[in-house]
Amino acid sequence: MCLLVFVRSLSLSHIRNLALPLQKEGRTQISELYVVFWFIVLVVLLFIQPPLIIFPLLIAYRLIDGFDYQLCIIFVDRYRSGWSLRSLNRSLVLLLIYYFEMIVGFAALFLYTGSIEFDNSLITNSWDALYFSVLTITTLGNEGFKIVSALGKFLLSVETIMGVIFFVLVVSTFINNGITMRSSRRAKTARR
Repeated sequence: MCLLVFVRSLSLSHIRNLALPLQKEGRTQISELYVVFWFIVLVVLLFIQPPLIIFPLLIAYRLIDGFDYQLCIIFVDRYRSGWSLRSLNRSLVLLLIYYFEMIVGFAALFLYTGSIEFDNSLITNSWDALYFSVLTITTLGNEGFKIVSALGKFLLSVETIMGVIFFVLVVSTFINNGITMRSSRRAKTARR
C-alpha cells in the first residue's frame, strides 16, 4: 500500500487540493473533471497522432497514474470514514471511464510504437489500433493481428495484465462492497 500511496503522490490529480476554499463536493467535482479531461486528451492523441516523443511518454504516465489511482481507491480510500454508496457509485463511473481510457491509451501507444501489423502491413489507422486494443484488454485474441517488436509484446502483455487485474480485482471489490453496503442499509431499515 505504501508504494501505491507514493506513486499517487506523484500524480497530477492533486490539482483538486488547490481548491481548498471549495467544499468537499467542489473538490470531488474537480477530481471527476480531471479523469474526464485525461480521457479526452488520450482520444485526441490517438486520432491526431502528433509525431513528438513526449506524447507517448505522456500517455504512459497517464496509464500508470490512472491505474494507481484506481488501486488506491480500492486499497486505501474505501477504508476512510465517510465512504458511502454515493462514493461507490461515483467510483464505479470513474472506473468505467478509466477502463475506456486504458483502451484508448494502449491503442495510441501501439500506433506510436508501430508495433502492430495486419495482413503483413503496419497499422497506421486509429480505428484498427483501437480494435486491437479492445481485443487485447478483453483477452479475446488478436484475429490476424501480429506484434512486430519487443516493445509491442511488452505493451500487449501489460495491457492484458491490467485488463485482467481491472476486472478481477477492482470490479469484484466494488460489486462486493456495494452488496455489503446495500445489505447493511436493508438491515438498518428492517430494525426500525
